[in-house]
Amino acid sequence: IYPSHFPELSEELFSASASAEPVPRGIPGLGVTDVVGNLYRFPVGGRFVCRGPVPGDEAGSNLWVCSVPSERPPPTYEVIVVGDDPRTVLWVRATVRGASEEAAAEFFGYVAGLCLHGTDEPLNPEAWVEANVASGEQVFAGGAELSVYGTKEERTLQVVASDVL
Repeated sequence: IYPSHFPELSEELFSASASAEPVPRGIPGLGVTDVVGNLYRFPVGGRFVCRGPVPGDEAGSNLWVCSVPSERPPPTYEVIVVGDDPRTVLWVRATVRGASEEAAAEFFGYVAGLCLHGTDEPLNPEAWVEANVASGEQVFAGGAELSVYGTKEERTLQVVASDVL
């Protein structure tokens, strides 16, 4: 160890970092563009239009909202991403209205795959969603809690960072 030329500075930094509360790290390895930037690859009857960041309800949080504008009746697809900044995603919520169970499972599997991409999580998100979209369920995977819930008319997939729960 090399002695510091400014011992008081080193002690001050050490004590400040030791007493600081842990900063939420969000969903491990997930940035806003990992979700928002890949929605265009999911085949829907239109193109996702995104807006954001806009200030969220929680202090310091930001929202990114993406949906497929449609002039025809449902199904409608929407994704909301909440994060402290573009590199720190706290949660993702995907909602489908007026879609079949199969269509909802396909979309949720795609979004869950985007959220867990880059983790070494052994869970197959597409298979998990397909098995649980009808009944509703939750599971912890890749530093996040995945849950599916809703009704025949409106179904939701939510992916929340474990350190936010």
